[in-house]
Amino acid sequence: MSYQTFTNSAAPATPASGKTSEYVDTTGRVVAVNSTGVSNQLSGKNSINFLRNSGFWFAQRQAPGTLTTYSNASNRLICADGWGLTCENASSQYVRTDTSGAAEAGLQSRFYGQFTKITSAGKIEVTQVIEGHDAQQLRGRTIRVQVWMRGLVAASQTVRLGLVNNTGTLDVPTAAMFSAQGANGTDPTLGASLAYIAPKAGVTPDNATVVGNAASCTVTNSATWQRYGAVFDVPTTAKNLIVVLWSDSQLAATNGFAVGQASLTDGYEIMDWAPLSYPVELARVQRFYSKTFNVDTLPATSVAALSGEHRFPSLSPHRLHLQSPVTGPFPCP
Repeated sequence: MSYQTFTNSAAPATPASGKTSEYVDTTGRVVAVNSTGVSNQLSGKNSINFLRNSGFWFAQRQAPGTLTTYSNASNRLICADGWGLTCENASSQYVRTDTSGAAEAGLQSRFYGQFTKITSAGKIEVTQVIEGHDAQQLRGRTIRVQVWMRGLVAASQTVRLGLVNNTGTLDVPTAAMFSAQGANGTDPTLGASLAYIAPKAGVTPDNATVVGNAASCTVTNSATWQRYGAVFDVPTTAKNLIVVLWSDSQLAATNGFAVGQASLTDGYEIMDWAPLSYPVELARVQRFYSKTFNVDTLPATSVAALSGEHRFPSLSPHRLHLQSPVTGPFPCP
């Protein structure tokens, strides 16, 4: 019988192009480091994804496939379920794109979200708040935030990927998430009781570079989607974690970026995107918002019959009358 014995050690030097080095780190985990310096734990598992609507299936508050305008310079306006959109000035738009008729290279998910700046140049921010019950399970843990992105216009742009901690009231982060947008190259100023969590030192981000409090991702309008990710240490006092994507500089009107296959997982290994089933994902978002219309039907009033609304038969008055005392079992009407 043969076996390998490794000595626990710090990460080796980054190997040459096209090479990968394998080692055991100081915690006893088997790790591979590739030629870009990215470390990947060889765990062979799919971790739980703490982000809801990670495949952008649902946008219940709008007609999902219709460009819908949102405008607020400080607060989160929910577009895709769970995902908030903030813009420096008027205005921004969200639309869900369905790739079932025209698959896009590198994208596993059927849908993705498209975030666009309109009217005038300005920054945009895309955010998701992780519920306290889930976020607090990650206290003191090392986690990976990972998204797939591509640009919407020919020119490349920098999108920042960051993580924010809510230190205020549990599950009630300040409505004014951003108190100032900042100049080009300057990160937005966060609202009260919110603090950036800088990426973990010594861990190279995935297809990105660490600058200050976040990872900078160069996003281009390529025919192929690109994965981006960074690793963060969650404070032991965390209440809510907030994933944030924002444009590093003002976007010209009609410019923006597309996002798909997002994840927040326990551990720093790069993960294959592994969503739950459609009905389970729907149940996750309906804890926060549900409606009597079909999931992809825009809620409305005074609509014609058979427009996707919830319907049920009425009962005649004598069936609604119950005499006392009431005993069961009761027959079906």
